[in-house]
Amino acid sequence: MKKSRDNQIFQFCKLELVISTIIALLVYAGIKYSIFMYFAFFLLLVSILSSKGNKYILYVLFVFPFSAIFKISIFGSISILNIIIIVVLLKQLFSYLNGKISIDKAELFLWVIVSIYISLSSFGMIIDAMQTVGYFIFILLFLNSNNKVKFSVSASSMILFFIFGLVLSSIMAITKGIYPELSSLLVYEITYFGDNDVVRFSGLFLSSNYYSMVITMAVAFLLVLYDTKVLNKTFFIVLPLLIYFGFLTGSKSFLVSVLVIFFVYLFWVFFSNIRKGFKTITILLIILLLFLSFADLTSINDVLQRYLYDFQNSFDLSDFTSGRISISLVYLKYIFSDLTVFLFGTGFNSGPLNDVASHNYILEVFYHLGFMGSLIYFLLVIRLITKNMEKKNFNLLLIIPLAVFILRSFAINLFFRDSLYFYIILISSVFYLPRNVEVQSRIH
Repeated sequence: MKKSRDNQIFQFCKLELVISTIIALLVYAGIKYSIFMYFAFFLLLVSILSSKGNKYILYVLFVFPFSAIFKISIFGSISILNIIIIVVLLKQLFSYLNGKISIDKAELFLWVIVSIYISLSSFGMIIDAMQTVGYFIFILLFLNSNNKVKFSVSASSMILFFIFGLVLSSIMAITKGIYPELSSLLVYEITYFGDNDVVRFSGLFLSSNYYSMVITMAVAFLLVLYDTKVLNKTFFIVLPLLIYFGFLTGSKSFLVSVLVIFFVYLFWVFFSNIRKGFKTITILLIILLLFLSFADLTSINDVLQRYLYDFQNSFDLSDFTSGRISISLVYLKYIFSDLTVFLFGTGFNSGPLNDVASHNYILEVFYHLGFMGSLIYFLLVIRLITKNMEKKNFNLLLIIPLAVFILRSFAINLFFRDSLYFYIILISSVFYLPRNVEVQSRIH
């Protein structure tokens, strides 16, 4: 009997999935008993160092959603994720020096220029710029070696580990009410509307806005896996969970983005296969109704009231975007009023204008690096994202994660966030997905 595609992927990375889950559980226990946090760090370190080929990326993607709580006192406030990235980078560089990895010359040139520009604009505080520079070389080395080395990992496996880590961390975050030690680590964002208030869910990310973007990206990636027939049953189990967690964030950006995603996806499905479209909608509605019958209806109602209040009291675009349009106009006015700022930016380490974040990734980069720096910076980002894009394997739906990333970028700061680099890796890998599916079918 032929195994389903879901089972094929799980079998291919079964050991890594089991180890990653154990690490996550140790981190959860380590919040109360620190010894478990050390065990988690040791197991993660050994697993990455002993992993074959590029399988280390699966562990990194899985533990990413736990980075805010995955900390050890000996490292101070530094996240274990940052320590692990350094270890992985050293492992990659060792492979590069041994001739196992060859970097595209154009990408390497852009990275060098971006690194020099960021270092010079950091006003001597080079250490602060090293994280951005380091993450980019980490992406360069990974994307230039994956699918070329033995034991490379497929895009589908990477996305699934990212999503499973996110779902598990979200489930753990819900237990904060019965786990005081976890509750003390999380930040509670309260939004007031009228005479009421609602606590916005943020998973383990400490920010509902950043968490809602991660959830949105996960939904986009999941739809691509379903459409490319990588997933079937797992899709209908995980998708309602992601939508539920995203809804609890109370984020209008999440709501709008998900509606756009599903509108585009369903339009595409009905256009290409009406029967599949009806089947997908019917199954999703049934599962969603069953899921809601067991969910916390009080929390859902509170968030729903918040959404309705915001929509009813949004008299213009600025109100609807929670003031983001007005903030962007202030930033643009400041940038264009000074030629030096326009050309070269305010500097990598400069604080936000008037201590108010731009809430716009594109504008944020422009503000810090100026026109010249933004140009080479985005050339590098675009080059990395489109690295695996090929006309012969192109599928319009593969653009959904990239489109969502661009859409959400206009409403959130990402320049100094770790999540940015994982989005780049996963979006770039998505374009390799049709070939991955082909190869994995032959493997199994």
